[in-house]
Amino acid sequence: MATASAAAKSEQKSPIVLGKGKKSRPTYSTRVFKKSSPNGKVTAYVGRRDFFDDGHKVDVVDGVVLVDPEYIQKAEGRKVFGQLSSWLSFGKGDNVYDADYVASFKKDLLNLTVQIYPPNNDQPPRTRLQERLIRKLGEHAYPFQFQIPSCLAASVSLNKVDADDRSKPGGVEYLLQTFAGQSATAKIGKRNSVPLAIKKLTALDASLQKEQPQTDTKKSFWGSSYPVNVEARLDRYMYYHGDPVTVHINVDNRSNKTIKSITITIKQLSEVVIFKEKTKCVVTTISSECGFPINPSSHLSQSFSIVPSLSDCKVGRVRQWWI
Repeated sequence: MATASAAAKSEQKSPIVLGKGKKSRPTYSTRVFKKSSPNGKVTAYVGRRDFFDDGHKVDVVDGVVLVDPEYIQKAEGRKVFGQLSSWLSFGKGDNVYDADYVASFKKDLLNLTVQIYPPNNDQPPRTRLQERLIRKLGEHAYPFQFQIPSCLAASVSLNKVDADDRSKPGGVEYLLQTFAGQSATAKIGKRNSVPLAIKKLTALDASLQKEQPQTDTKKSFWGSSYPVNVEARLDRYMYYHGDPVTVHINVDNRSNKTIKSITITIKQLSEVVIFKEKTKCVVTTISSECGFPINPSSHLSQSFSIVPSLSDCKVGRVRQWWI
């Protein structure tokens, strides 16, 4: 996602070699995200920050926490917990002295807490990543797992229109925290907690492709007895980020006008249901004169390729960032 919490900016990406092998054999390594609490007593390890929903299930959020045994035993009853939370936020709410101040809105969508240390007896089976991490980190490393419900929305960020607005964009966010405390409901302190911003993404199977979208329209001109017929068809129904969108165009100019060029625009439509707000954003636009002009009583069949990207987005009233 385009935004992340301030605490997540200091994360360390440490390539930890988890495989074993001799010099004659290749040694395989797995990149693991590592982040420690400010006091250095709690360290979290996760294999990734993006978790995908394929329409049937969501990837398991798994990781390992390395704790300092002296720190845990120093205070009686101190434990280590893991928390996965999600919320929907919208509005400013950061500067109450701003004349355009709008009260911020925040709605909790998910709040799951598990006890990591001391471990419970009813723990789920360890994943392969957890087994390798525990084998490398030692006996003071403890696993944790979370399952994100598939009914929850994917991570998305809604950016404000005003370029000078420095308040945090709204949207759906996910946060994974590990912390030390007396109980799961205790206030989470900054010195003994590890926050990690994660994302829930949608990855639909390519086999779910439907029929190729197509449409047609007619344009009439004053003084012309016949219109211009335009047919447009996409090469497929579903696209992934970075895929070129191929548009097949058929233009039948039956009017007495000359068509000089064509413009193709990709727009993104979004709706914040809770606020009953619909927005439209122009993602990218291309204009072409290839094969033109089309004289009266002439026909043109041509294909155009366009690649949408976030950097080409034009700011609308509210812009939904691609993730």
